[in-house]
Amino acid sequence: KRLTNKHGEGVLTGKSQLFGGSPLRPEATGFGLVYITQLVVKKKLNRSMEGLLCAVSGSGNVAQNAAKKLMELGAKVMTLSDSNGVLLFEEGMNKK
Repeated sequence: KRLTNKHGEGVLTGKSQLFGGSPLRPEATGFGLVYITQLVVKKKLNRSMEGLLCAVSGSGNVAQNAAKKLMELGAKVMTLSDSNGVLLFEEGMNKK
């Protein structure tokens, strides 16, 4: 508000194109989150995502697609959670 002198604007995930969302890319936010995480892990820890144990907060579109990309990069997704509880995957989540 103070920087732009505009009211009523914000950032939402899963927006329709009418509100500035991406067309046909429901996975974009979750994948983007993982790509940024991958860069940080490489730069700060000097390692790949392979074998990292990951906890994902949420169970919606962003969380589901983040978990998918983490698994594609070789990370082990151990949990998904939301306000109703936690799913724990003792051996890591799989595509089934």
